[in-house]
Amino acid sequence: LHYSKGKASGKGDLYYTQVKYLRRAKQGKTGTVLPTHEKNLAVRLDPSRIEKLQKAVQDGVPRFEINRKVTHNMSHGKGT
Repeated sequence: LHYSKGKASGKGDLYYTQVKYLRRAKQGKTGTVLPTHEKNLAVRLDPSRIEKLQKAVQDGVPRFEINRKVTHNMSHGKGT
């Protein structure tokens, strides 16, 4: 959501699925896919969290470590 057109609203719906459930759109633009078995998350932007993640990336923290922290926080009700 941070890099999308909906960034200004601060919240939005995030749809996701596994790659195996993506199909190319016939006669669609390059890169256009149609998802199946998608799931939906209602998310809101947390500027302080985004800032921490961006700083971690700049400091060279391994992605695994960043993902582990985010997943841990979400499982304890602190996720966005």
